[in-house]
Amino acid sequence: MIITLRIPTSCNPNGSHGNRYAKSRERKAERQAAHIEARGALGRGPAPKWASGTLRVTWFARHPTHLPDEDNVRSRLKPFQDGLVDAGWFSTDKKITMDYVALIGSPRVMIEAVGPHGETE
Repeated sequence: MIITLRIPTSCNPNGSHGNRYAKSRERKAERQAAHIEARGALGRGPAPKWASGTLRVTWFARHPTHLPDEDNVRSRLKPFQDGLVDAGWFSTDKKITMDYVALIGSPRVMIEAVGPHGETE
């Protein structure tokens, strides 16, 4: 199962530490966007509710200086990860690992979820 989302802004560890209420609204919107996209990717089928798994993340940016390192990616994708749990892809986010690839292209994030035994659906 693969979903494509916009670049997340709410959990950027190098960004502004401004208004906490605005940040909270952004996080909630990003979590809901991931949830909606993830449910759509499932179609009418049942949610797998994997206990563990891997997220294969492909991060696209317009310029090499805009590509985050892996620690920043993990932090910035936290609302998306929570949205995937809400959608039923995983039962919890405690045992989710991440593989990260950075590419140049139109800014977006592609996330592929892989179950504990390599299954993708």
